[in-house]
Order: sequence, then C-alpha cells, then structure tokens
Amino acid sequence: MKLSKIILFVCTGNSCRSVMAEGIFRKMLDELGRDDVRVISAGTAAPKGMRPPPAVEKVMRGEGVDVSVHRATSLTIDSIEEADLVLVMEKRHRQAVLEMNPNASGKVFLLKKFSPNPEERSLDISDPIGAPLPVYQEVLKEIKSCLQGLLESLERYLR
Repeated sequence: MKLSKIILFVCTGNSCRSVMAEGIFRKMLDELGRDDVRVISAGTAAPKGMRPPPAVEKVMRGEGVDVSVHRATSLTIDSIEEADLVLVMEKRHRQAVLEMNPNASGKVFLLKKFSPNPEERSLDISDPIGAPLPVYQEVLKEIKSCLQGLLESLERYLR
C-alpha cells in the first residue's frame, strides 16, 4: 500500500522546467511540514543523466534550492502509473503521457491549470533552454505562481 501521494512534473528534457517545479514544490511542502506527498520529475525526451543547465542551478540557488545533484530521467509508463497527479508544461507533454498510458487522462493536467490568471490556464509554459538568464527567471516566476495555486488546491486533487 502506498503511504504518500506522488506528484510527477513533466517537461521535455527534465533539465529546466520540471526540475524547477519539483525543487520549488518540494520546498513548499517541506515548509508546511507535509511529508505525505512525494514529488518527482521526468522528461518526454530526457537525455539520461544530463545535469540542469547552469542558469537553472543559479535561479534555484536564489530560491534556496540545490538542484546540482539532479540528473535527467525519462518518463516511463511506471512513473505515470505510480503518480497520483501528473503536471505537464506543454500540451504536447500531455499528449505524450496519454500515448504511453491512455488510462491516465483523469490525472494529467497542464501546470498552468493552477495559474491565478484564468486566461492563462490553457497555455503552455515555454522552454527556456539556451535562453539568457532573465528568461529562466521569468519561467521560474511563472512556475512558482502556478505551484502556489496547486498547493491551495492540493486536497481537492489528491484525496
């Protein structure tokens, strides 16, 4: 029997967006003393073992989160099945998840679904890979805003 709920964040390479979401959300849960939720991440096209870019490490250090030990992990059928909630950065990631596991449709959502701005709830979170540092900072800000909404909705989605 599974004791904790599992939230899986998914992006393309599991080196930028899903890493930021995993690290920040884990920190948010820790600050609330929530040990009943496990946070993991994966990529739909993750180069196995790839480290986060220096820009990701830098913006995350600014949040008090060390992602230097993170290594990219590929999305698997098993990770989808064990997750209680799968949050993707783009519509194409949702499609990839559902191609691997069509039965997961009720637990796969865009992270933007939790945006405080209703007009943004069907939008993708852009991939900052290769962009200048300010773009990573903006993407992190966008992710954090959605994670706050997720935290507020957690009980409803993880009963």
